[in-house]
Amino acid sequence: MPERAKFYVISNDGKWIIQHLSKNIGTYKTQTEAMDDARKMAKRQHDEGHKAQVLVQGKDKQFRTEWTYGDDPTETLG
Repeated sequence: MPERAKFYVISNDGKWIIQHLSKNIGTYKTQTEAMDDARKMAKRQHDEGHKAQVLVQGKDKQFRTEWTYGDDPTETLG
């Protein structure tokens, strides 16, 4: 099964960075700008036939999934 493309939106010294494949691919003044571009990048991956996901770093430094393109990876608990 192909790996899901993951785009991380990370806070760094008052700026926001998008990381993909452990590389910084964009720096932004606001979280909103970074999330908008990360969504566009993930959507483009999905349009090309790949699964993709945008994860955003919270104030607690933990990542939360904000957008998933393709099958949702969340397992159903039962």
